[in-house]
Amino acid sequence: MNKKEALNFYKTYNEKCSAYTLALTTMSFDNYTIAPIDGSDYRIKMMSLLSGELFEYSTNKDNIKKLNEISKIDLGEVMNKEIKLTLKEINKIALLPKELYMKMRQTYSKGEVQWRKAKQENNYQLFKDTLEEIVEITKQAYTYYNSNENLYDAMLDDY
Repeated sequence: MNKKEALNFYKTYNEKCSAYTLALTTMSFDNYTIAPIDGSDYRIKMMSLLSGELFEYSTNKDNIKKLNEISKIDLGEVMNKEIKLTLKEINKIALLPKELYMKMRQTYSKGEVQWRKAKQENNYQLFKDTLEEIVEITKQAYTYYNSNENLYDAMLDDY
């Protein structure tokens, strides 16, 4: 792959991932601002499905192979750093099963809705169960990351 092909592939890959991300963040913003709260379960489910599509595309073995090839081409300091960071993130996400990734996204979104409701009503109990789900699913995800670190240190490094 020559430099021009590498840049074209990365541009297309990045734009498609960005399109999914923009759609998801727009839906999230609407979910937490102007969208009716009664529809949040449906929106969260649809966001989870869209997250699954992003997961499939971004972690596609052919795309990762091309990104690895591109990372060996001198595309300039900034572009090479961006590709290196993209690969680091994608390689980590790719360790997760798609279903777990989607469930995480769904649980996190549900948590934000529940947290907002609990805060408005000054009632932690409304959020407690969802917070426990968030902690458990996050711990579950870290079992796939093959980290030799203890859980606390691994999570702290990511934060």
